[in-house]
Amino acid sequence: MKRVLLVLTLVSLLAAGCGSDKKQSVNAKSTSTTAGSSTGGTDANGNTTTTAKGSKAKGSKGSTTTVKPGSGTDSGGTGSTTTTTKAPFPVVMKLDKECVRKGATGDAQALNVTTRPDDTVAYSTEYADHSNELSHPQWQKVGGSGYGKASTDGKYRAEWHVPDDAPDGTATLHVIADGRIQPPITFKVVGLTAHC
Repeated sequence: MKRVLLVLTLVSLLAAGCGSDKKQSVNAKSTSTTAGSSTGGTDANGNTTTTAKGSKAKGSKGSTTTVKPGSGTDSGGTGSTTTTTKAPFPVVMKLDKECVRKGATGDAQALNVTTRPDDTVAYSTEYADHSNELSHPQWQKVGGSGYGKASTDGKYRAEWHVPDDAPDGTATLHVIADGRIQPPITFKVVGLTAHC
């Protein structure tokens, strides 16, 4: 349940930070695709279909848009959709340290992300006992979770100290960048007087 809440929180943070990037219009008079080439036709139910083949970026699958005739809201009754597709961007994530001593006087940890210019990045740290800023709201002031915009050269950095009362063990950092959940990255948390 906590993981579901974590993912929902990350998605809502991402949506809050980048809601203006979508380019979709229900009342548009034509269907177009900005990335790669497209093919179109009509399916067995009379729906107009457009398949964007996307760019030649590795892993690009493009998108498909299906529009039912007369589904638009304009008075003419003809609806279509404009869809803009982007090939996935190769996001690079790195932590400053593989191991940190917790507490305000302990080691600082930092997340460094390289992504699309001006991209929104959201992140949340899940500690060894599956606790995070949702189960411990006081941790929101300390850090280890949040969101922000990458610079115009696609660089994003967030720095924080692990809370005093976070458990020792492996911490997992969950990140959303380029509009996708990225593979988690981990680091070790130890007590203030322990050795990394």
